[in-house]
Amino acid sequence: MINTRCLPWSVNILASDAAKYLITEGDPGFNVDALLEETQRFMREIADIPGFLTFDTRTNYFLCKHDSTKASELKEWLLAEHGLLIRDASNFRGLDDKYFRIAAQLPEENNLLINALKCWKSVNI
Repeated sequence: MINTRCLPWSVNILASDAAKYLITEGDPGFNVDALLEETQRFMREIADIPGFLTFDTRTNYFLCKHDSTKASELKEWLLAEHGLLIRDASNFRGLDDKYFRIAAQLPEENNLLINALKCWKSVNI
């Protein structure tokens, strides 16, 4: 009964106060527009790798899908070979075992993942 009346995502008081501060005062060292622009570039680069599909977003994270490989296998390989981590999204409602989620970082870090995915593609033809 309570679950039907709760907000879908609760936020603690510290996070709420931090959000209020950032909304009113801003963070001079953080550029949301630049992050979202980088996210779009990152998505395009991944979508250009054969077999990968990306899904549009308005946030700094996005869904991807590979046409023939399980996300869990890709996740294990990326971690073992490159020390990079993706979020296996196969347990998200409505998605199958080929979906994963990525959070955009700094361009240099994003490029590491792009290059790792290209490397993975070259050894898994």
